Amino acid sequence: MIASFLSGVWAKLAVAGAIALVVLGVVLKLIGMGRAAERAETQARAIKTKRRMDDANAAGPHTPDDVDKRLRDGGF
Repeated sequence: MIASFLSGVWAKLAVAGAIALVVLGVVLKLIGMGRAAERAETQARAIKTKRRMDDANAAGPHTPDDVDKRLRDGGF
């Protein structure tokens, strides 16, 4: 009788522990997915900013003579 009670209690504890581990695993996986999504968004913003900087550099004057010409022409 005691052996069956203990085996029943231990079995229930084992099942509860397994369920807790599965839930913990799912939560950690979701947290990791959230971090990956945030990293992707940050990287996309950085790429967009870099592209804007490159475009501005390509459109801007490159020599002092270019700056003088654009100032005279009112191109700024």
